[in-house]
Amino acid sequence: MDLGYLSHFPVLAGAVAKTKKGILELGCGWGSTPMLHAMAKVMERPLMTVDTNPEWLDKFRGLESDLHKFELVGNIDVEEGEWPGWMDWEYDLAFIDFAPGETRKDVALSLKDKVKFIILHDALCDPPLGGGNYQYETIIPKFKYSEFYRLTRPVTLILSNEEPFGLDEKEKNA
Repeated sequence: MDLGYLSHFPVLAGAVAKTKKGILELGCGWGSTPMLHAMAKVMERPLMTVDTNPEWLDKFRGLESDLHKFELVGNIDVEEGEWPGWMDWEYDLAFIDFAPGETRKDVALSLKDKVKFIILHDALCDPPLGGGNYQYETIIPKFKYSEFYRLTRPVTLILSNEEPFGLDEKEKNA
């Protein structure tokens, strides 16, 4: 089933439920920001939304609160050991869906020992079939656990160095 930009919704909600610390959203959008905001508010957890696009960030700034902070950055490009201020919080979960997509894999790799779960939107969308150039397959072997959620399209990738996410066979092989 193709849910377009909402395909990651079930996995992202599940990841919030499976974690306890802060949530890091790298790239805001209609499919993640309002849902993460509502869940963080109810669960009283900090949420940091970071984006490179001021127009996208401005769509959601009205949600800013003591628990939900927003940061506009020129580039989401994190080198090991050189963390920006928005990385001062303790996170259990990172959702990655920002532009430019070519650096998503590098940011995911830099977070591998800092968060419990990394959720990557638009997995398996590399050319020639898809519009991305994310190259997630180059980082998957560097994680202890990886699972593709295939029940909805585009596919969502879950990475962890701590524990498997726990998808069932139907979710993995749909």
